[in-house]
Amino acid sequence: MKITIIHLILHLLVVSQLCAQGEQEYVSRAIISDSTFIHVIETFTADLNQTDNYFKKGQGYFEIRAVEGNNPDVLMAYYISPSLFNFDSRQNDLPPYYDIVGQKPILIYITTPDPLIFQISVKKETKLKALIEPYLPQQIVLENSSEKDPPFKYRDEVIYLHFSKVIEYHKDGSVSIRDATYKG
Repeated sequence: MKITIIHLILHLLVVSQLCAQGEQEYVSRAIISDSTFIHVIETFTADLNQTDNYFKKGQGYFEIRAVEGNNPDVLMAYYISPSLFNFDSRQNDLPPYYDIVGQKPILIYITTPDPLIFQISVKKETKLKALIEPYLPQQIVLENSSEKDPPFKYRDEVIYLHFSKVIEYHKDGSVSIRDATYKG
């Protein structure tokens, strides 16, 4: 019992330190260790590689966010969404963690990850832009007619509204996977 409490306290201290670092441009590795989670991401990647033009070219990454819900039978639920969004335009929305599953970056927007699903690595930090850059569409640079003005840089950015998945971990130990519905 004492060891469990000490482990929990140490985990929370590490997580709080990593979250403070997440405000910077660096992200820490949180290895996804749950086999169901990994299977959903790999299957989702394979499906998108067949149907999405960007993913067919090897572009794109995934984002994981916690689902806020009212179902008392669900312990925890997560959204898994594909993305092609450039971080230059959203500096205030940097994730605290990342992982790589099936050669795709996974950005994890969860401040206190469940230790049964995510194994935090304190030593592994990566610059977010360097991690994501190879998975974004190529940047187009348009020269400005005025020599005083810098060139205009553009890149396709895609937000997928209807292609998310939800993984739900239930109190009875079961896990359900469903397509997410967008409520906008």
